[in-house]
Amino acid sequence: MNKHPLFKNVDISKYEKDFNIITYPENTLIFHEGESCYKLGIILKGQLIISTLTKMDKEYVINILNKDDLFGDTLLFNDNTTYLGDGITSKETKILYIKKEYLIKMFKDENFLLNFLAITSKKSMDLRDRLKLLSHNSIEERLLFYLSSKSKELNTNIIPIKSKESLAKILNIPRPSLSRELKKLKEKGILEYDKYSIALKIYK
Repeated sequence: MNKHPLFKNVDISKYEKDFNIITYPENTLIFHEGESCYKLGIILKGQLIISTLTKMDKEYVINILNKDDLFGDTLLFNDNTTYLGDGITSKETKILYIKKEYLIKMFKDENFLLNFLAITSKKSMDLRDRLKLLSHNSIEERLLFYLSSKSKELNTNIIPIKSKESLAKILNIPRPSLSRELKKLKEKGILEYDKYSIALKIYK
């Protein structure tokens, strides 16, 4: 826990009594869409998928949170504190909670406050990138935009993936549609792929 970026250069022994850590089994609903948020969540391990249903009852993935990610950090200080979707674990997940009133006390620690602002600022940039990703309507455009962005970020043409299912959730497309698109782009000579990675060949 000390290694989490939020607690960098912070003596958390002064605050641990205000923390609450809960471990949830896979496929557990953590919060409902429309429920009020009153605490900060930090994922210590596992994965949390935040999704909602469209008018056509189709699941729309809003975000996928992994180890060290925060949630509730922007809602706590917003006029509207309600969650935008359901939060469901995709595997066993351990979460550390800090209630809003305790979080405000911790802001008196300058290092903690600076860490919090740095993390929330990066989240805003990540959200901007996700909106750009989802602005591409075709599956091919969305997939190639994501792979190109990751290639530049990692400085390699080989992009690791956890699974096709996880990639499909990131792109917010059906898993079978992703498989068809990968096969088509491979036949065009644009990429190669296996179970755990995708290699861009000519796309920049």
